[in-house]
Amino acid sequence: MSLLAVVSYDADAIRIVTAQKTRDSLICKQALTLTDDELEGFLSQDQSKAYLITVNPPDALYETISIPPVDDKLIARIVDAELKRMHPELSAFSIGFQVIGDSVQDGRTIRRVACCLMPDELLNMLLEPFIRHNKSVRMIAATPHALAGLVINTPSDLPDTLLCAYDEGERKTLLVLENGAVLFTRQVPSECRGWNSLDRQNVTMTIDYCFQTLRVRPGGAIAINSEDPPPPFVAFEPLIPSGFPAAIINEYPAQLALLMYPPPASQDLRPAAYCSALREQDLIKNTSLGFVAATALVILLLIVHAFLITAMQTDLDSLRQPPDLLHSVITTHQKAMEKRTAVEPLISILNSQHAEPSIPGLLATLALAPLTDVTISSMTAKRDKDAIGLSLTGVISKPSLADAQSQLEALGAQLSATKGMTLGNRTLDPKNNKFSVEATHKP
Repeated sequence: MSLLAVVSYDADAIRIVTAQKTRDSLICKQALTLTDDELEGFLSQDQSKAYLITVNPPDALYETISIPPVDDKLIARIVDAELKRMHPELSAFSIGFQVIGDSVQDGRTIRRVACCLMPDELLNMLLEPFIRHNKSVRMIAATPHALAGLVINTPSDLPDTLLCAYDEGERKTLLVLENGAVLFTRQVPSECRGWNSLDRQNVTMTIDYCFQTLRVRPGGAIAINSEDPPPPFVAFEPLIPSGFPAAIINEYPAQLALLMYPPPASQDLRPAAYCSALREQDLIKNTSLGFVAATALVILLLIVHAFLITAMQTDLDSLRQPPDLLHSVITTHQKAMEKRTAVEPLISILNSQHAEPSIPGLLATLALAPLTDVTISSMTAKRDKDAIGLSLTGVISKPSLADAQSQLEALGAQLSATKGMTLGNRTLDPKNNKFSVEATHKP
């Protein structure tokens, strides 16, 4: 939901309509008619989020140009270049345009574009009070463009080419529409609201000009904000939102049109410098809002962490032992450590004794099965630090050296089967088949 204000610079006054706009509704809040001085007071107190402006100056130019049928992204650039070529006398101006359509002329396709040119000097002057009061203007539209949007969206069956009249009191604006695009406008002075004989004569002259110069023949004529218009005009009956009074069309048609049917961006007449400054302002504002949101998030996280730390501290305090119980535990621990200190030397002595290798223990665990023709004549065991050296000698009564070697390997395998036993040198004398085996045992 947003509050919008549409400001229209008419010939006799400044007219303003503020409305509450939502996705599905449009509700009129107030409709005012002000002077230039009263506009300052209105802007100083108004709370609208955005402002839209319609303007209908007499020095605005309306041109219909022809360009090649190019991509939509290139139309604005080509239109700008063509109008600068056509009007080198203009120093700085803004352009609002609308594509009428493509047609074939002399065997080639051209695209007709209806354009409106307004000097930036005038537009900057209109923006000054809004800038002074820090109000964002989101669009400046030519009043004929705004009214064209209201006309083409009416449910009535209207011809493609249409003559429209807009009564501003001190001035009448006549405009010719083709497929919703403004081809031509003419502003003529008038004594008051309504249509006198001079006004009707100006209408006739305008129709003749369309026939003779523009080669355009309007298929009908409507008076946008006149209840009883003269021929050839007929009364205009647009759709009016339920949140607006029915009579608002008579005095505030441009404001109603801009609220109901915002023109496309191609018809926005805001100077490029103002749009650039507004984008920078929006960027700074959004960045500031993001910084504020990030700061609030950090503060929230700090509060949450502080709460968690407090809760954890409470849990630790509840688990902490009372001082008297803690003293009892420490005393018991100290006594246990004293007892441990007293018995540790005895335990160390016993461990050292049991850790040394034992020759009787080795002989008890040594399992040597009888081997055919193998006679062990001597066995020597000698303890050396943490190991026992074992030496066996004997004779193998085998006729062949290969059989004797096989039996020697079998004897070595039996020794290796003892846990902690590692075989060393093994010799076999081929002359007399005497052997010797050395091994080391580590428990």
